Amino acid sequence: MIKSILVGLESAENNPIVTKYAMELGKFFNAGVTGMHVLDIRKLYSPFVEDVFYSMGMASVPNFQDIVRKRLMEIREILRDSFEHELKDHGVRGEFRSSEGIVSEILTAESHSHDLLVIGTKGERFRVAEILLGSTFEEVVRRVNRPIIVVPAACQKFYVKKILLAYDGSDKASNALQFVVNAIEGRGIALEYLVVQDSLIEDAQAAFAEGKRYLENRSVPYQATLLQGEAVELILQHAKLHHCDMIVMGSYDRSFLKNLLLGSTTEELLSKVNLPTLLMR
Repeated sequence: MIKSILVGLESAENNPIVTKYAMELGKFFNAGVTGMHVLDIRKLYSPFVEDVFYSMGMASVPNFQDIVRKRLMEIREILRDSFEHELKDHGVRGEFRSSEGIVSEILTAESHSHDLLVIGTKGERFRVAEILLGSTFEEVVRRVNRPIIVVPAACQKFYVKKILLAYDGSDKASNALQFVVNAIEGRGIALEYLVVQDSLIEDAQAAFAEGKRYLENRSVPYQATLLQGEAVELILQHAKLHHCDMIVMGSYDRSFLKNLLLGSTTEELLSKVNLPTLLMR
């Protein structure tokens, strides 16, 4: 089912755990792993850079673009060496690739050749006056039409024995349910199947029963729960209470999840639970 995995590589502090997840998933599925690093041209030609230096009392910096490009190329080579070492260390087949352009556009185009994308939520940091230039996380999530595993910065290890699936009865939720069950069936991984009755689900009871019928015909150990309240809060509480290792969002273009993805709440949510989250399209 998963034969090829794409992982977005950057110099963020959580890049090692993002790469680790991609490698372990490659071993789990016997899939190839491609590491993709994009030199973001917006770092070279953005007015933001000029504003930063102006605020520092520096009217201009000779050859600034050359300085930044050189540093970014150095980062690329560090990432290449690290990624190739991880491939060898994990016994996973794959390759390092690099390109130059808009990160979200290149990752989107590259993702068409893969079955799964793994990315982190932490923005890329590079040492030019210690500038933190933000993440392209939201742009990638909007564009990529593949399952995406988002690894938050607070995640410290790879370990998946129990997965929480938040189900709402939508077509995308059904896709997520089928995707997860096909991936874990017969592999000793348990499933927490959760439906939250809130103002956005027309018939939570029907959605709950629908998912249960599917699970009853598959060989996956599961616990089914129907709760009533605020969806995001209850998903987080349930994941923590039942010691889940991953969250799967069956649909993320519904109102409450769309709002999360449009702001900073997504990163905060993921950081609170210290869990990777699989987003389905």
